[in-house]
Amino acid sequence: MAGTFVGAMPARDFLKTFLNFKEHSPPRLPKGYDFSRINGDTGESDMYEPLCEAITKVFPRFETHVVANAVDAHDVRIRPILAVVCKGQSFDQKKPFNSMDFWIEVKPKRQQDAFTHKDDYTSLENKSDSAKTREYLISYAAAVMSRQHRTCLFSLLICDHYVRFFRWDRSGCVVSELVDFLEHPEILAYFFLCYGHLSAVKRGLDTTATRPSEKEERLLQDALKEYEVRCKAQKRKNVTALKQPIEGESPWPVFKIKMKIDGALRSLIVRRPLWGADSPCGRATRGYLAYDLKGRKLVFLRDFWRTEDEYITPERIIYAEMEDGEVPFLPIVLAAGDVKTGRTAQTTVTQHYANSRVSQEWMMPCARLKTYVHCRVVQELAYPLASAVSSKEAVQAIRDVLQVIKIAYYECGLLHCDISTGNIMIGKNDRGVLNDWDHALKLALKNLPHPTRTGTWQFSSVSLLTGEGQEHEIQDDVESCFWVLLYIAFHYFKHDGPTFDLDFFYEYRSFNDEGPPTGGCRKLVLLTAYCLDKVKWNCIPLDSLLHTLSDHFHDYMAAMYKRPKRASQLYHDMHKQLGQVEVILRMFGEALALDGWSEHDAADDQMRKERPRTLLATSRRMEQEHEDATVSTFTTGFVTGNCGRSRTSTEEMLQVPSLKRTRSEARIEDKDGIKVAKRARTEWVPARASFSMAKSLPSKSTHRYGLRSKSNRNPPIPT
Repeated sequence: MAGTFVGAMPARDFLKTFLNFKEHSPPRLPKGYDFSRINGDTGESDMYEPLCEAITKVFPRFETHVVANAVDAHDVRIRPILAVVCKGQSFDQKKPFNSMDFWIEVKPKRQQDAFTHKDDYTSLENKSDSAKTREYLISYAAAVMSRQHRTCLFSLLICDHYVRFFRWDRSGCVVSELVDFLEHPEILAYFFLCYGHLSAVKRGLDTTATRPSEKEERLLQDALKEYEVRCKAQKRKNVTALKQPIEGESPWPVFKIKMKIDGALRSLIVRRPLWGADSPCGRATRGYLAYDLKGRKLVFLRDFWRTEDEYITPERIIYAEMEDGEVPFLPIVLAAGDVKTGRTAQTTVTQHYANSRVSQEWMMPCARLKTYVHCRVVQELAYPLASAVSSKEAVQAIRDVLQVIKIAYYECGLLHCDISTGNIMIGKNDRGVLNDWDHALKLALKNLPHPTRTGTWQFSSVSLLTGEGQEHEIQDDVESCFWVLLYIAFHYFKHDGPTFDLDFFYEYRSFNDEGPPTGGCRKLVLLTAYCLDKVKWNCIPLDSLLHTLSDHFHDYMAAMYKRPKRASQLYHDMHKQLGQVEVILRMFGEALALDGWSEHDAADDQMRKERPRTLLATSRRMEQEHEDATVSTFTTGFVTGNCGRSRTSTEEMLQVPSLKRTRSEARIEDKDGIKVAKRARTEWVPARASFSMAKSLPSKSTHRYGLRSKSNRNPPIPT
């Protein structure tokens, strides 16, 4: 969330803006409230009781619970000090994030404040050790907003006898100035008093999501049991929804979401999402298996916050255009649209204060924030790609998606821009489905400024990961299909490389905050150094296809570093060839036509013994590998943290072994009139000269990572 904190807003302005506080006619404060007993000198735990007593005096509609020391029986290891809950609402101290209205974090020392003070206008975000407090605040906000359905969220931070107010939404967080509540106790009292009179909508609750009855919860459980039986009958493994317990007490709350489907208001029952966001800000996409009470069936619900920008077309319009263009292998959309409270779409507001900072004297520097609009899409159920019963089914699904990419591009002028394992699914007749078009880019709008790189990091192309200011092109989506297939093949189909290092999927570096984070170097080495030759898959046609694709992308990548004068033209020819989806489609088609595919060769995760995979964990491991790494703050839609790499270590990582490979081209033999796949024979021989990409890198002034020029994708020719 670096750069998304907006402030420090004067406390009275905060109350007036978000809590309906009226300066000229303030509400009457009750007698007897006393904040003077709240003092950090006595220790943190001794601050809880007097704080709860004082809040109760001015906050009769709400209850305050101390949850700092509660033992969580499930999966939440972080918790704030105090949870504030509306009276009459059930509350479980072991699951405080499920039902709290807001929280209060308490620290005994002013130095533990997470933000800078008025006299320092260089940055709102404190760079000292108290940044740990800020990390906790972000974690609490993410936990509440992932478990509840929220448009915004309030919280308080008390450090000794000082307080800050916070308002979080998917765009960012507005932070108030630090207030001494011993000197100005009325400010803190007004917050509680005004908050207690706010409606549920003003408090940030999404009123389209309510709690269901026990009968409705049981209907969802019964439907999930039937779904489990169906998956087992089809021998489907690795179905995310079945990894959650169907019966018994859930650590996550169950909700009833109201939506219009086919013009009628319908109710969908949902429980824990199949996936969610680790940050309180951003798109926050959540996927649910939902039970349609009227249709009496399971459907798929995707809940997310779309970016409201001129270059992005709403997903419902994208689907309508592709339907007119007769694009195949698309999800069956039952309903799609913005979520509204009354007649108004649910939209973030933090960006208004961040982007108008010229007129705000209290504003410290921050990032330019986006506007997000709450959306939901309901679709017919499809299976995740990871649940493919065979390698052939997975390959067929990805080939179908390549067909979608081709037709959508040439017939409708659309680029998907987010090919990933989560967006490629298996639909009716066991064919592929390309889902989640909310990142889609219209070719007619490509010339408009595109503020950020889109897509799922692990499956993004080398060009997008390593370059700056690049336009997303069709070859990027095509290359992403290769990375998706490789990821699925490593994890869910048997091979002889269970210890193969998959860090190339998660490589993530930031260079002293100099521009956007980068990656892709290890992917580049994987292809140019023939690293996949070390792995052999049990399914021969799958193995043949993966190595054929690897050879194809090797030629494409290696052309960027050829020394002859024809380098630029050679690269251009390969670049153009990759853009022709037919080349890759033909490779998939030839592989699918081979004999030797197994009917049920899907396996449990083959890489279970590998280290936990997150962008943060991988980048921190990279940081530890080099003592000269520099630290910088970064943030993505997935995780927030710190990491760094020096440019020297990047060059070292690009070193290619001084060996060359000779590989037989014959992959298909005619045996008794039947085409069968044959493994290519690989030999490693000493190369005439060492080929080091690091030596071929241009100067930093030409391009920071030496892989693309800023103006186009033609690489600079090494001297």
